[in-house]
Amino acid sequence: MSSNKAKKAPVLDGALAFLLGLAVVTGALAVWLNGLEAIQIAIEIVLSDLILIVPMIALGVVVGTLFTVIVPRKIVSRYLGRQAGARGIWLATIIGTLMPAGPFASFPLVLALGRSGASIGPLIAFLTAWATVGLNRLIIWELPFMGAEFSLLRFLTSLPLPIIAGFVAERLSRNVSGLRTDWHGS
Repeated sequence: MSSNKAKKAPVLDGALAFLLGLAVVTGALAVWLNGLEAIQIAIEIVLSDLILIVPMIALGVVVGTLFTVIVPRKIVSRYLGRQAGARGIWLATIIGTLMPAGPFASFPLVLALGRSGASIGPLIAFLTAWATVGLNRLIIWELPFMGAEFSLLRFLTSLPLPIIAGFVAERLSRNVSGLRTDWHGS
């Protein structure tokens, strides 16, 4: 069993407080512009969306959490930790490029990797590769819709971005005072 321990997150952190405030302001604006009926319509849409989204988020969090239990921290640190250096950034770039899942799996996985000892450089490289390179997206969406020339050009020009982002993130996390590097809960 892994020695990873869960760290309690605050119930209301800055991001949640911001979103709550934004919801109150936009709700008040909707009522002011369109009356109370706007809130009823918004609630119906929100409930419909939640039925689709909440199970995906929950499963993503479950998979990410189980990852921290299955894969020992020592292995994650070795291959994706700060001491892995360029190798960790390259490995994370490859994994992110091959990752077929959407944000509901990718972000919980990044959180789990961070909690398990992955450094910021590889985490940024993973997310950047997933978002910009995405081999799965290239095959399923881009080639059929955009054609081979455009898709190949977009793919090739995107390849260096995760590596650059990973190295820049690693460098900034060492040299910028006040940069939060404890976001992953370790």
